[in-house]
Amino acid sequence: MKLMTVLRIVFLYLLAVLVATLLGSLVQTQFNLAALQAMGVPVDGTTRLHSSLHDLRFFSPFLAVMVAACLLLALPLAEALGVSSSPGAGCCIFSPALSASGPPVSWPTTCCQCRPLSLLLAKRPVCCH
Repeated sequence: MKLMTVLRIVFLYLLAVLVATLLGSLVQTQFNLAALQAMGVPVDGTTRLHSSLHDLRFFSPFLAVMVAACLLLALPLAEALGVSSSPGAGCCIFSPALSASGPPVSWPTTCCQCRPLSLLLAKRPVCCH
């Protein structure tokens, strides 16, 4: 494998870990604050902002380790099962969401003849026009 290919894979993996960690931390903070509000604790915008920043600083490093470990196992497993190597599989997964959103008709899903994705069909080619 070429060095540039390896560097690209490492960069995209680290980017995925970063994005998942930041979004996961922010979403978890908001869920926790919503639970506190449901118990009657007053939570204003300033509290939400400070809690989010606090969790990004102190919770994110721990979450990043967990996300990195999970992706390090899940991504090669998905490749080994053939989920990510089937042509058109990605666009078929998102087909219902994109087709429900209406025009533009140029969504990538319009080129796919989508079949249900299962472990049995994962290795079979998907016809794209």
